Amino acid sequence: MGTDTTYEYEKVGLDEGTPMKGSPVVTRTEWRDKPFAIAFVLHLLLVLGLMGGGAATFFAYKDEALDAYEDDDLQDFFPPFTLNYALGFLGVTAVSGAVCGAYALLYLKLMKVAPKPMVYISMGFSIVLFLAMGVLFIAFGGYIFGAFFIVLALLSALLYFLWRKRMAFTAKVLETTMQVLEYQSLNYFVAFGGLVAYFVWFIVFTLAVVLSASYSYVDDYLMGAVLIYLIFSWYWTMQVVRNVVHVTIAGAVASWYFQADASPTDATKNALRRACTTSFGSICFGSLIVAIIETLRTLAESGKNQNNLITCLAKCILYCLESLMKLFNKFAFTNVAIYGHSYIEACKATLELLSHSGLRVIMTDILVGNVIMMGAFVGSMLSCLVAVGLAYALTPEYPYLAVLIGITLGYGLVVCSLEVVDSAITSLMVCLCTQPQTMATHFPALYEELRVKYGGNAACGVFQPGYAGAL
Repeated sequence: MGTDTTYEYEKVGLDEGTPMKGSPVVTRTEWRDKPFAIAFVLHLLLVLGLMGGGAATFFAYKDEALDAYEDDDLQDFFPPFTLNYALGFLGVTAVSGAVCGAYALLYLKLMKVAPKPMVYISMGFSIVLFLAMGVLFIAFGGYIFGAFFIVLALLSALLYFLWRKRMAFTAKVLETTMQVLEYQSLNYFVAFGGLVAYFVWFIVFTLAVVLSASYSYVDDYLMGAVLIYLIFSWYWTMQVVRNVVHVTIAGAVASWYFQADASPTDATKNALRRACTTSFGSICFGSLIVAIIETLRTLAESGKNQNNLITCLAKCILYCLESLMKLFNKFAFTNVAIYGHSYIEACKATLELLSHSGLRVIMTDILVGNVIMMGAFVGSMLSCLVAVGLAYALTPEYPYLAVLIGITLGYGLVVCSLEVVDSAITSLMVCLCTQPQTMATHFPALYEELRVKYGGNAACGVFQPGYAGAL
């Protein structure tokens, strides 16, 4: 930003006196939705129990299990464990991670210094990507999904022309958010902590699946039931970790919005504490709903008769329901972070928000989502190319594992960084929609500029002061 529009966020505070109604709840000590937090912990203990039972079964049938592995096709995919291969893939992982880390920092810098071009370019990128995916699906016989992506490409092209004014507004919100995050840099460490939690859970889940395979020596139906439960556990835990990070960042940004003179470190620490204690049950509740839908979708995708019309229709419905629920939860958990609601209270507040300003906040979410998607896609491909190139030089016999490492690592590192921005923008938009008078009072220059970027209409929905979001 130029010097005339630079806002000294760290120096702007609330007036002395009574705290503003609807400020982030920092004194509420009771745990909301406690039964769901307890259920989540118990479900993790059951996973550990299944691992122990699987290990005991494996040792009971050790000879049969080892004979099965020697005949397994997995040996063509995974290398034998030797020091050379271990060091080789460790080097591939380290270099790919370093490249992706540098790329993520560069991409975040671009989002700060050139937000408007990023918003426009990413919208065009989404059109090209959807079109390419549609053509690929049709080329390989997936006509239904091919048609779906082509329709998405056409719809994105239409929205590109209809949302041009909104793109300018989104670019300004993005620029403001990047400055807030630069001030609250601890948020990125929270996101990195979430990435570490993902990695630990991935190791635990992989061990659980491997050990649970030994249940097949007892009963095939038992193994099938255990694997379904582990799939459900995978999704629920991943959602909980992701939403803990989201609630933390949303709460920290909301603290800046309502109490800009507060310490940025304290804002993030307090938000993390609330996300892991008093709001943890609400996070587990909302995450459970998405996990159930994801599990059903996975079962539908793994069933027989994939080309059956009913199966394709079921997968499409579940995919759409999953996407809508994730979008709804993003705003619901933002209400949890800002106002300390229980999950049901947050859902009611979110429905009220969407009824008043839904189209506007969803437009902003889609436009920012395009920027994140473009960054994640390019980062994944870059990491994949680096990993494959190094793998051919170090361990040329196993390129497929290098591709898996490159794409997974690249996507994880980049998305970990960029989802911080997504959570922060969502929080800022919810604050702006529910209590615009706070920005008008304490950030008048920014407020007026956002109005001008939006089109100069003081009555537009995103700035209506009559809605206070079920406070």
